[in-house]
Amino acid sequence: MPGRVAAGLGPVLVLAETSIEVGSGFPMHAHQGVEILSYVCTGRLAHSDTMGNGATLATGDVQVMRCGTGVRHSEVNDGDVPVRMYQMWLAARRPMVEPGYFDLPTPLDGGSSAPVAFASGRAKAECRAEIDVDATILGAALEPGMAMAHQLDPDRALYVVAGQGSVTVDDSVLKNGDAGLIMTPGKIAVQAVSDARVLIMDVAL
Repeated sequence: MPGRVAAGLGPVLVLAETSIEVGSGFPMHAHQGVEILSYVCTGRLAHSDTMGNGATLATGDVQVMRCGTGVRHSEVNDGDVPVRMYQMWLAARRPMVEPGYFDLPTPLDGGSSAPVAFASGRAKAECRAEIDVDATILGAALEPGMAMAHQLDPDRALYVVAGQGSVTVDDSVLKNGDAGLIMTPGKIAVQAVSDARVLIMDVAL
């Protein structure tokens, strides 16, 4: 299960790009005090946890899990192709709360290039799932030439991941799997070079 891992950006404990072979995965294991967001780029992943949830995440699906006082879960590739996915672990402001779970089926399949806020803990933020973290996790589906903009406020950082395809971020090119860190406030422009799925983390420093 090879992958690439980044950490240490504000509340971000782990941002991992992971590949899981058919029939492989992670057996039951424990988490506590963190909020975990998973995005499946390709493949199919079976999830089970001690909260009683059982789900299958397919290409384009997002899962948000509040680990709180403690939860055990497993993730197994029960499909017929390798899974490629990103997973983010975020330190919760109130770590010892009741665990929770949210499934967001294909949130980027709405036919719009506008970014979708998967999860956020910022005041007045519109999002699909609330997290107890000063961060907003967004995604966008862009066709070649399409662009989006994001306003980065002072004392925050933006981590942009080309989950699929290639994009330009201001004057830099991010190819499939590349990522870029931006810490200068202002409007950030992201434009697709090819069909692309972009993940964006806006976090407090």
